[in-house]
Amino acid sequence: MTISQQMNKIEHLAEAIVGKYFMADQERALMEPIVSDESIIQHWNNSLAAHGLEALRMSLYMSVLSAMNSLLFDNYAKTASLYNVCKMLEDERLVGLLRENYCKSFEVNHLNDVLDEEDKRLIEASIHAEHRERAAEDFDQRLKVVREGYQRLCESSLAKRVQKARDRMVAHYQVTSLEGERRLYNPAD
Repeated sequence: MTISQQMNKIEHLAEAIVGKYFMADQERALMEPIVSDESIIQHWNNSLAAHGLEALRMSLYMSVLSAMNSLLFDNYAKTASLYNVCKMLEDERLVGLLRENYCKSFEVNHLNDVLDEEDKRLIEASIHAEHRERAAEDFDQRLKVVREGYQRLCESSLAKRVQKARDRMVAHYQVTSLEGERRLYNPAD
């Protein structure tokens, strides 16, 4: 893959990740009242509607869980995931091109008409040099935050719980036993 293709791919991955995140967040927002508001559940207690509500809750939960797991950790090369973005950021050629784009110069407008062209050129060169230096430092700091933040996320108890729940519920439909009764793994477990 050429460097320009990698650049194009990482841009598309970032856009897709944001879209996936917003979709998962909307599903989570739909799910929240039926998970945390006991009055909703009690309203339909011991009725067919309560079973439907539980099915809806589990469907939304599994959808959010699957989406977030994919968004964060999926390593399939064509998947829009933070894992794949961070993996791409190991390529120093790509990082160099991203840094270069981040540090691009901008147009300088002169409000003083008494300056000659040489003075304007010197001022612009000074402004651009200062901008490139600051932007490069900012880029490097942001890249460090992304790399370290993703590493901490991968090592966190949250990541382990998401992966465990995903493995048990989505990938394997794990069956468990509670008080002698067999049932599918519940996220509350």
